[in-house]
Amino acid sequence: MLPAIWPGDIVSISCQGTEEPDYPDVVLFKAERRLFVHRVLRSENGRLITRGDALPHCDPPVDVADVIGVVTEILRVRGSELVSMPVGRPSSGRRALAFVIRRSELARTIVLKWRRTFSQLSSVGMLGEESPGIDPPLRSG
Repeated sequence: MLPAIWPGDIVSISCQGTEEPDYPDVVLFKAERRLFVHRVLRSENGRLITRGDALPHCDPPVDVADVIGVVTEILRVRGSELVSMPVGRPSSGRRALAFVIRRSELARTIVLKWRRTFSQLSSVGMLGEESPGIDPPLRSG
């Protein structure tokens, strides 16, 4: 679900009620004995058409009965804080990034490597903040 949801993000799910999910909802559903978190693109004949934001193709249609819930919040670690990220319609910048990631394995690899490096630097205080529970490297002297 890059760039809306990154590895390590925490998602809150609201159980599926009587209202059918629709665009731009992000849903948790089960398919092929696995769980998926993908965005709803549209509904057709009681089935949802979904796709991960960075994936080139839509998923097979999902029965509404297989939807476990709707993502209500995305929490991301930034330095020593958990920051709530928007869930609804992606911004034009996020859509542009998803477009590039969807079409280029190299771009996806670079973005993920950048994110992992940024997270590691942030977690050890090299970006000016320390994350809770992570000790900075020992310095001799």
